[in-house]
Amino acid sequence: MRVFNSARAMCAAMIVLRAAPVHAQSGVAAVAVQAEASAAAPSAALRVYLDCRTGGCDRDLFITEVRFASLTRDRADADVHLLVTGLSTGAGGRQLTLQFIGLHAFEGRADTVITTLPPNIAYDRTRREIIRVAKLGLVRYALQTPSAAGLHLDDADVPAARREAQIRAADPWNFWVVSLGVNGGANAESRSSRGNAGASVNARRITDAWKINVAANGNYRQSTYQLSDSTRDTYILRDFGARGRIVRNSGAHWSTGVIGNIGHTDYANQDTYARIGATVEYSIFPWSQASTRQLVAAWQVAVQHFDYIQTTLYLKDHETRPHHQLIIAGSTRQPWGNADISANWSQYLNDMSKNHLGISSNASLRITRGLSLNVGAFASRVRDQLYLPKGDATDEQILTQQRALATSFVRGGSLSVSYTFGSIYNTIVNPRLDVMGGF
Repeated sequence: MRVFNSARAMCAAMIVLRAAPVHAQSGVAAVAVQAEASAAAPSAALRVYLDCRTGGCDRDLFITEVRFASLTRDRADADVHLLVTGLSTGAGGRQLTLQFIGLHAFEGRADTVITTLPPNIAYDRTRREIIRVAKLGLVRYALQTPSAAGLHLDDADVPAARREAQIRAADPWNFWVVSLGVNGGANAESRSSRGNAGASVNARRITDAWKINVAANGNYRQSTYQLSDSTRDTYILRDFGARGRIVRNSGAHWSTGVIGNIGHTDYANQDTYARIGATVEYSIFPWSQASTRQLVAAWQVAVQHFDYIQTTLYLKDHETRPHHQLIIAGSTRQPWGNADISANWSQYLNDMSKNHLGISSNASLRITRGLSLNVGAFASRVRDQLYLPKGDATDEQILTQQRALATSFVRGGSLSVSYTFGSIYNTIVNPRLDVMGGF
């Protein structure tokens, strides 16, 4: 493995390295890098464009762990382009290559660090190895920024307000990010054809104090079938809507917010639906630990209004109802694997017999060397299908999935096991003929 030579520059800046425990099989020494207060201009922080072409990159963990650098959403705004790629090794593990490509003031500089992970390594180990090596590679560039005078290698926290001020000073968008998307597709046979089209827009502004999300999307699906008597039937499904959420940081454990949405859905028999409500959330663990573990409880109370396309089985053409929802969810990312579980209880307050109870979980567990178990399951008890139209669904509606069907439950699950054995020392990469697939 080749690591750049920055020893002289580091000594000249009188920076002390403190080794941290190594979490993966790699020849690169683990170092925790942190920037403290600096007298330099707020915009002096190193700007990094993270370009991940393999699994294991965690932007949230990067933001919380690599506090001497700021991530950018566009390569043109970055000082360093960090390209992360991966290939399978002969032992069944992964070889990760991190390329540090200098831009603007660092044009012409480039470094490459390669690290190897063993087979069936936990996701947490993978993402922390990427962060560890990324810190090493970025030190050389951080030393050449105005903030280098306040840079030293330890784990001291930099206040979130200071990090935000550094970004805001050089950010004309003031933390706003907008995403636009369109999609479409079509296929045809001699007796059938299908087509679909969709569009979406999302705008978000996320800081330590506030989170604002606004989004809208629409989808159109059309299917045509020629029947045995040569007639043709066409089925159309449309759904579109807009939604928004504003969340306020109310302390290390508490969050509060408001939500709203409005839209239309053929499938759920809703010509117009609208919802507005308020939410409060409590996290057992401080939100600063969210990238490693979470255990939260959230309660929401809202008012919902529905205008139905067809009269419902409860003989309603429109109605307005108060509603509440309780969610308890937990997740952990540890060296032994990942686990997520959530439970959801919702109920109409003016008719408490109309309710919904659901639970879902998934886990990826590293049982022993080479052996991994992946499990997923979900189940719901359904008692709140107010929108079902009066009358039975036709066979055509059932087969073409044109409308929701009455049900008292939904459930499902998945299970997979993988086991790798043999040489753990074969870290040779040879991707020849991989494009042919198969094995």
